[in-house]
Amino acid sequence: MATFANRLKELRNSKGITQKQMAEMLNMTERGFRGYEMGLSTPHHETFLKLADYFDVSLDYLAGRDNYLPLAVEPKVTKTRTSTKAMPEARALAYQDWKAGMPMNEIAVKHGLKPATVRQWAKRYWQNGT
Repeated sequence: MATFANRLKELRNSKGITQKQMAEMLNMTERGFRGYEMGLSTPHHETFLKLADYFDVSLDYLAGRDNYLPLAVEPKVTKTRTSTKAMPEARALAYQDWKAGMPMNEIAVKHGLKPATVRQWAKRYWQNGT
């Protein structure tokens, strides 16, 4: 089972945030935050709550006691975003993937789109057969 240190690092990386940025957000030193990710120390109760709220996960998930990850935590999109000029082509390609049963988050990553854009297209165009 995952440990708190592993989960914290995994969640931070999924948001694309540096250790320094997290330390600043938590009003602590970067060295102190790094200690959390290395398993050398654990946060106080208030900091633990802030982390769970920030990453929108349960305390049990953050502590490594539960594997349930809410759907609101979307994977980080690593491709560059599709330009607005290319949107009709991107929508047509994404539609083919959607029609083939590919999950919307995977479609977004594959085509460099925001997951919200893919959901919006599905609602507006694809579910009506357009």
